[in-house]
Amino acid sequence: MIIPLIITIALGLPQVLFLVLVVRNYRYALGKLRNLQIKTDQFSVALIVPCRGLDTQFRENITSLYRQEFTRYRLVFVVSDTDDEAYPVLCEIRDAQLPHSRVQNAEILCAGQAGGCGQKIHNLLCGVRHVGHEVETLVFADADVQMGPHWLSNMLSPLLAPKHGATSGYRWFVPQENNSASIALSNINARVAQLLGNTRFNHTWGGSMAIHTELFYQIKLDEIWEQTISDDYSLSRAVKTAGKKVAYVPLCLNPSIERMEWGTLLKFLQRQFIITRVCAPGTWWFALGSSIYSSLGLWIPLIMACLPGLTPSTRLWSAGIALTFAISQCGRAIFRQKTALVLLTPYRQQLKAAAWADILLFPLAGLLMLLAVLSSAYTSVIAWRGIRYRLVSLTETIRLDDDQASARPPR
Repeated sequence: MIIPLIITIALGLPQVLFLVLVVRNYRYALGKLRNLQIKTDQFSVALIVPCRGLDTQFRENITSLYRQEFTRYRLVFVVSDTDDEAYPVLCEIRDAQLPHSRVQNAEILCAGQAGGCGQKIHNLLCGVRHVGHEVETLVFADADVQMGPHWLSNMLSPLLAPKHGATSGYRWFVPQENNSASIALSNINARVAQLLGNTRFNHTWGGSMAIHTELFYQIKLDEIWEQTISDDYSLSRAVKTAGKKVAYVPLCLNPSIERMEWGTLLKFLQRQFIITRVCAPGTWWFALGSSIYSSLGLWIPLIMACLPGLTPSTRLWSAGIALTFAISQCGRAIFRQKTALVLLTPYRQQLKAAAWADILLFPLAGLLMLLAVLSSAYTSVIAWRGIRYRLVSLTETIRLDDDQASARPPR
């Protein structure tokens, strides 16, 4: 009797701790929501946005960057060349929005084709070198996310504390349509978002991150980026190596509205985990271990509890373990969805189906997460925005060729 009890506690305790972590992150987000916004207009800012092709709701996303409640910022959009379909749309939006915005200047640069790094990184470096040391702070955003009017101010607030080397927001996928693949994308992404909070394990996310220009050059990120595929993992590592922290800003959880099909979704998930495996192997091993543990810890005891021929005590013990895993995982789904509904109030209706799917179908989402992590273990080749790369390490990337057959997945 003692041994089964010890095994039950050993298996169930990490699940309880996971639930506690998610509840803490929910309370952290609520606390930030209640805080008054800090005045950060003293920063001079360059907001750099790499673009390639047209994202879902591209116009709305780009327009949101012109509507920031901030008085001293430059906008720098970077494409590879004028043939990019984003280029004329960026010009059109600039002509329409700039006269009515608080933006000091909006520029659209052409970076040319990348060499030893990803095209996105190449575009970012072009923007950074263009602004040089003329601004105090560099902020980076992706074109597939819609920013609220106070996003820029909220991103900069933690940089007032010297211990913070960089800040980061994150995305929450909002299904454009409630088809199964779009809902699955939202649910898988939510499992990553639930881990963000007041913790030293935070990584920056390239679609919403900020760093002081002086620190950017001090940690030689301009040199690191020349050879990498990942802007965010490399920035996180460099900042932490310098003894600084990455601050996650819950108020900068922003909607990314997407419609996804299953084929595109599976490629997207595989690519994300390949990048993680190569650029942040510790995070990848954590994702693999926790996915195996959460899925097998739920399904195996559940199956054992239903098998004939087992003693009543064994079946009861198995059912108890399965119930512990189920309560913890369902609880985490409830709290991560509560977090999103609080922070993304205007999208409550659009998120309702995905929220219920996350809460009721969490065992299936767990299996999908596990399969996605496993699928990334056997290859280091990815297709990103129509270009194929071989990832050798965090600081070594080989461009293979253009792959025009590749669909435009989210970043």
